[in-house]
Amino acid sequence: MPASSRPAGRDDNRRRRSDPPGRTNGSASTGLTTRAAVLGLVVCGVLVSAALPARELLTHRSDLAQAQADRTSAQQRVAGLEAELQRLNDPTYVAGLARARLHYVLPGETTYQVLNPDKAPVVPEPTGGETRGDVPWYTQLWHTTAVADQPPAPK
Repeated sequence: MPASSRPAGRDDNRRRRSDPPGRTNGSASTGLTTRAAVLGLVVCGVLVSAALPARELLTHRSDLAQAQADRTSAQQRVAGLEAELQRLNDPTYVAGLARARLHYVLPGETTYQVLNPDKAPVVPEPTGGETRGDVPWYTQLWHTTAVADQPPAPK
């Protein structure tokens, strides 16, 4: 049968069915769009599945760097403590610490304690108008604590 004797609708349907996928007669290419969408989904899936391990890797690296910094500072502290231990094994160093911190003296030595007169507490004297009965009890108490460590005034 010649092609002209067949109806046009049937021939076009057969041709469309027999064409390879992705090729159409003059219409938009839907096969390429589908392939691109599938490829995009696969790429997105790979990126999402790789994101969590990458984040974990970065977290572990920062934890490792922090642990190494802590280890270095701990080693420095241990070295300082070992040096302090070596100094404390020296009896003259221990005696010097006791003299400086605890104010220890050797037998036969005389110690002097110098008070700074600039830092002596200022005690307010009562004015001529008020007597002891006019001053409240808490002011009298504070006055006695302020003058307690001062030597008595000469008569």
